[in-house]
Amino acid sequence: MSKYRSNQFNKTNDVIKGLSKLGDFNSSLFELSIFSRMENFIKVICLKIYSNNILHHKLSQQNDIMCSYLDLLDQLGMLEIVDGENRIKESYLTDERLRRKLEADYNYVVNNYYDRKHKFKTRLNKYLLSLIEYLLVLEGIKLDKQIEPALSDSFYSDLGSQAFELFNKKNFSKVVREIKPSSVLDIGCGNGNFIDYFIKQDGITTITGIELQSDLAKSLKVKYQNQKNINIYSENILKLTFKEEFDFINISYMLFYLSYQEQISLFSKLANNLSDKGRIVICQYFGNIEDLQIEVSKKYKKWKFIDRYKFSISQNVLYSELLLNSSIKSFDTLPQYDKFINVLNITGFEIKEVYPADDNFYSFYFIVGRK
Repeated sequence: MSKYRSNQFNKTNDVIKGLSKLGDFNSSLFELSIFSRMENFIKVICLKIYSNNILHHKLSQQNDIMCSYLDLLDQLGMLEIVDGENRIKESYLTDERLRRKLEADYNYVVNNYYDRKHKFKTRLNKYLLSLIEYLLVLEGIKLDKQIEPALSDSFYSDLGSQAFELFNKKNFSKVVREIKPSSVLDIGCGNGNFIDYFIKQDGITTITGIELQSDLAKSLKVKYQNQKNINIYSENILKLTFKEEFDFINISYMLFYLSYQEQISLFSKLANNLSDKGRIVICQYFGNIEDLQIEVSKKYKKWKFIDRYKFSISQNVLYSELLLNSSIKSFDTLPQYDKFINVLNITGFEIKEVYPADDNFYSFYFIVGRK
């Protein structure tokens, strides 16, 4: 059984799978039917990774990729330790009835992805389509070395845009209201989701966006060409120099594109560009911070069964994403909370407040200021 799951989880999944047959393709019931099968979908992917790699590698903590794989297996309840060695539980390898059940859910998800993707029309449906495509990349990973990206840079930007609009925008509004900035620096501004939000806020007089992908930066410059208070740069933030200070520095899902030393350099640099009472807002997910997730969640809602149910599903996706982060060459570092705290300590910053970035407590807005 996966971590942080009640005994009702399997029963709830079965009920949702049954009810999903009553809904049409673009109904919430169909969306729930995908979510309810997500765990078994990921389990089959893990078994495929095992089959592709285990003949050559033991399940030992040799590198970040293997550690991430073990964390995902543990999260899914697939891992056991026998005579001091990590192993996939025997039932997942030999129990034919269990394998058929897992593969039925996997095939349901994959068949909808390949055969009916043109029918994914709601915003959440489209996000699910992207998520499935993203997770399927795991089937081709190697446990001993990173692989070349299977998806384009624009895919990741689009996925981030979808996530912001669906899950993160509401709580981001709370962060902005708390800080009340007048000048904003958006590092890794992607498709401009955050900039579009800032434009509509009273009191913000200047917005500076940095986007390393030249094609995205070019389209942003065209998009905002009539906005005199918006400046877009297509350069490495570590090589840019700003004379002005900013009240609000936004960093969303980009720390893993930087090495540990580059992160230290970045925050050392930002110390010179943050106003006296300014804040750096970092939107990021991390593994192995369940205590923090639960602590923050209890400040915002009562921890009911349905919250545990959604939390368990989102955790499975989270640990899958961490495995992707460690496996693909696009990413320089694996998001690790202890190293993040070390970077802040070294550069004279500390976390002032933590807000959930979404209602599933998948990611967080870490509000950072000077010590």
